[in-house]
Amino acid sequence: MKNVKVFFTQILAFCLMAFLLVPSAIGAERYSVDWQEYLKHKTILDDPRPVLKTYWTKQLIPPSVYAEYSYDIETMKAKWAEAVGFKAPDVVGKIAPEIKPGKYTYKDKEKYPGLKELMIPFFYEKFFKPGAPPFGGTVSEFEVIPTQQRYWPLPFTEATLRNMGKAKQDPQGFFEPKDYIAGMPFPRPSGSERIKAMQIVYNKNYIPLLWDASVGISDTQNFDRNFKNIYSGYGISYTLQLSGRLKDEPRPFYDERAKTRNEFYVAAATAMEPRDAYGNVTLAIMKMGTNTNEIYAYAAALRRIRKMTGTDTQDTSAGQNAIMDDSAGFSRVLSPTQFPYEYKILEEREFLVPACTHDGSEYIQRSNMEVKNVRMERRPVYVLELIQKDPSYVYGRTILYMDKETFYLQASLNYDQKGRLFRGMLFYPFQEAEMGVLGAFISINWNFQTPQTGYLAIGPPLPAPWLDRNFFSFQNLQRMGK
Repeated sequence: MKNVKVFFTQILAFCLMAFLLVPSAIGAERYSVDWQEYLKHKTILDDPRPVLKTYWTKQLIPPSVYAEYSYDIETMKAKWAEAVGFKAPDVVGKIAPEIKPGKYTYKDKEKYPGLKELMIPFFYEKFFKPGAPPFGGTVSEFEVIPTQQRYWPLPFTEATLRNMGKAKQDPQGFFEPKDYIAGMPFPRPSGSERIKAMQIVYNKNYIPLLWDASVGISDTQNFDRNFKNIYSGYGISYTLQLSGRLKDEPRPFYDERAKTRNEFYVAAATAMEPRDAYGNVTLAIMKMGTNTNEIYAYAAALRRIRKMTGTDTQDTSAGQNAIMDDSAGFSRVLSPTQFPYEYKILEEREFLVPACTHDGSEYIQRSNMEVKNVRMERRPVYVLELIQKDPSYVYGRTILYMDKETFYLQASLNYDQKGRLFRGMLFYPFQEAEMGVLGAFISINWNFQTPQTGYLAIGPPLPAPWLDRNFFSFQNLQRMGK
C-alpha cells in the first residue's frame, strides 16, 4: 500500500506548483516549448544568462500575437493605481531610509543595521550569509534597486475597476462566488481584522491566469542537508480559465457548468522526468468559495485514477519538500468546517524583498547553493497569520507575506502543531512590462525539520488557445500518461 501511495504522490507537489506558478498566455495558434531547446538558453544552476531577453514568451510567439496582448505601460500603471488607491514607490522609504539603492553584502550587517529592520526576519537571520550546508538558497550579496510600480494586465485591471464592490462575503467572511464576475475581488481590503485578512487571501487565491489558456514547463530539484541532489523532475502543465475570463469568448464564464459549480480554473500536469514518474498526471479543478477543490492523480504504472482527499494533499511528494497545499506558497480552501483558520493581520509595512527580474539572469551557484544576481526592492507588504483550528492538520499556523500593491505572495512560512518552523517558500518573481504578466521565475522551498532545500524554476509561458474541456477529460488524462 505504501508503494501505491508513492506512485500517486510522487509528482503532486512539483506538478501542481508548476501550473499554479506559470502565468498563462493566449494566442491564435498552437505553440510549444521544447525542453532540451530551452536548456540551451538557461539552466538555473551556474547559469547567469538573461533568458527573458533571449528565449521567453516574446521570442517564441509571432510579433503580431505578442502585440495583441501587450498594452500601454503607463495606462496599466495609472489604472492599477486607481484600483488599489496608491503606487508602491509613494509609500515606501520610511523604514531605515539610510538603505539606498546600491550593492550590499552580508559583511554590511554591522555597518548598516537598517538591513535587519528592512528584511523579512527569517530571511535575514537564516539566509543572508554565504552559502553552506545544511540549507541552500542563501544570498551573500544583492543589489537594492528603486521600488517599481507593479501592475496587472489591462483587461484584468479594467475588470477590477468595473466590478469593484460587487464581490461579497458572508457574515463569517467567506467568499460568495455567486457575486463574482471578473477582476480582483477586493482591491482595497477593509473591514474587521478577520474580514480584511480573508479578503487579502482571496485576492491571492483568485488572481486569474492573466489570459485564458496556457502551457508551461517546469524544472524541480531537491537537495539534502549536504547539498546532494535527491530529486530531479521536469513537467509540462496546462491551464484553462473557467471563471473571470478576460480575453477569449466565452467570457466571463467558460460555460454554465463553470458558473453553477463555481469552477475557477482547470489544470493538468504531466511528469516527463524522473524516469519512474514518467507519464504520471495530476488533474485539478479549482473551485471558488468554500467549495472543495477536485484533485485527481493518474499513476501510469498502475493505470489507475485516484481522487485526492484532504489528507492526501498534506503528504509530501517522494524526494521533495513540498505538499500539495503548499502549491504556489499557499493553495488551500478557506472553509468554516474543513481545516478552519483564525485570521490575523500581524503587520502592514515595507520589507526589502526580491525584485521582479527583468532579464532572468538570477541563478543558483551549485557549489554552495547561493542565489546569485539577486536584486531587492522595498515593497509594501501585508503580513498575515492563519492559525489552524483542527489539530489533525499538518500545520498549526501559517505566515504569509503578501505584496500590498498586487497581492502577489512574496514568502510563506509554515509551523507544525508544536510551534516549530516546518516548511517555507520564497519567490523570485518576473514581470514582462508590456504584457503586465507577473509570475514566479524561481521559487525556493525549505524543510527546516529535515534539512532540505528545493527549487522550482519555470520556462517560458506560452499560449494554448486550443485547450478546451475535452482536453481535461479522464480519457485524455489517461492518454497523456501513456
